[in-house]
Amino acid sequence: AGAPTDHGNRYLRVLGRLAPGMTVARARSQMDAIAEELGREFSDTNRLWRVSMMSVREMFAGREWRRAVIALMGVVAFVLLIACANAANLQLARGAARRREMALRTALGAGQGRIVRQLLTENTLLALLGGVAGLALSYGAVSVLRKVGAESIPGLDEVRIDAVILAFTAVVTILSGLLFGIIPALSASRTDLGAVLREGGRGAGGGVGQSVRAALVVAQVALSLVLLVGAGLLMRSFARLQQVDVGFDPVGVSVMSVRLPDERYADTARYEQFYATLLERARNAPGVRSAALVSSAPFAGPNTGMSFVIPERPPAPGEPAPDADYRSVTPGYLRTMRIELLRGRDFTSADRRGAPDVVIVSEAAARRYWPDVDPIGRQIQVGRSTRFTLVGIVRDARYLGLDDPEVRPMIYFSALAHPRRAMSMVAQGSTTAPTLTRLREAVREIDPQLPAANVESMERL
Repeated sequence: AGAPTDHGNRYLRVLGRLAPGMTVARARSQMDAIAEELGREFSDTNRLWRVSMMSVREMFAGREWRRAVIALMGVVAFVLLIACANAANLQLARGAARRREMALRTALGAGQGRIVRQLLTENTLLALLGGVAGLALSYGAVSVLRKVGAESIPGLDEVRIDAVILAFTAVVTILSGLLFGIIPALSASRTDLGAVLREGGRGAGGGVGQSVRAALVVAQVALSLVLLVGAGLLMRSFARLQQVDVGFDPVGVSVMSVRLPDERYADTARYEQFYATLLERARNAPGVRSAALVSSAPFAGPNTGMSFVIPERPPAPGEPAPDADYRSVTPGYLRTMRIELLRGRDFTSADRRGAPDVVIVSEAAARRYWPDVDPIGRQIQVGRSTRFTLVGIVRDARYLGLDDPEVRPMIYFSALAHPRRAMSMVAQGSTTAPTLTRLREAVREIDPQLPAANVESMERL
């Protein structure tokens, strides 16, 4: 925002004093103190700004993944409980069938403790066999997960069956066998020798054993019902997300992000020439029907937002200024993404530096900030003095996610008039491997020193 360049140095000096192992909360409080100091000194540019801090692990994994993993761990715990309840129920039924055996052991002098230890040993052995089978399945499952989700799940390449996992599995297995084996063991050990002899060959289960078995069945059904409802809601949410209108057609669109290094592209003319050459080569690539540039492609880059002023309706003192997300695009971007132009015109090659500044707004922006008037021809003011004239209204498009209830207002600027060093190219046509390879080669041909560009299909994003 045009603030003095020593602001970053102030933060760096404090970062140098942060002790290793300091919590993120304490570090954030110290950085916020600097932000407040800068806000007092430079009220025009730094007022109300704060520092956003997070751990490196959180930055790479993200809060969404943490919540997803916790939810999946809950599902795993439910499945484990269902399996344990089922195993305990089977052991109770098996104990009822072994009443004569337990009576015979008691008659031969075995005490209740000896019988309980024997039955717990059997249960623990069965649990260990289950744990070994689970580990064997896990080895195969991890290999499949790495192949399927390596590019979309952060940190998946670090997932492995190591000593910690083996120890955790052993502890859970043994505890499960003991906890859910104790009730069947106690039930089977309490054998009335006289009653068993009077029953003869009829066999009976009854009493406490029957009640416990019934309770375990109820618990299994309840837990299974919770999982089924959760799975149904998850599938419903997935189906609804698939039906969300994104405002553009992702079919056949490829996205390639490029960031030019500051030291070699400090001159605006240099990176303007680079992107002009890149667009020309992309449009001539086989299978490409149209191509354009955008400062941050949908679902492929960070968001950018700003506040502005409507000159005929300036905000009152204390009232927040209008705000919207924004993107800089080249002519043809709307056509390439198939974002419908509702009114007005698209950008042209004439909308470059030196020409009158113009913008295109989304229908959400028009609806929010010009509800009762025609926005075409109106002006907005960005910064202290720069004014832009509205020349078009386009359909709303989603840029960040599918789950937001409302689409944010969007303002499009002409990238020819306001070029940026970091841009994404969108190409509409074929998304086959030869076309994607040709787009990567176009970057390498213009500047061999740039790192290999990452090209992905918009459908996948």
